[in-house]
Amino acid sequence: IRGAAFYDTLHTIWRDFERDGDQRCEAMLGLEAIDPERALSEFVAMVDQTTDIEQMEDDQIEAAILAFLRHDHRAAIEPLRHLRERILGANLDPDEQKELADFLLEGINLLGAD
Repeated sequence: IRGAAFYDTLHTIWRDFERDGDQRCEAMLGLEAIDPERALSEFVAMVDQTTDIEQMEDDQIEAAILAFLRHDHRAAIEPLRHLRERILGANLDPDEQKELADFLLEGINLLGAD
């Protein structure tokens, strides 16, 4: 990685919805490595802005949760709780809904939510 100047390039890759999901997750790891504070803030914003649950990219949410856990980023707890509430209120297949809600709850609990 070429350092801080590369952050914007990785950010463009991450936010390019035409790119492969794995490549976008790898870009998230690069963002986290270059500027963790900025990346975590952007990941929290992504979680907070995820409102179309049917189109939600759960691999991106998973990558964000893992980053939050690596950095003990407790500021993500409330946005994750709100996303979980949106998932529980969405019109999804019940099994998929339970799986997503349980996954978020696990992340929330691992972050040490009360």
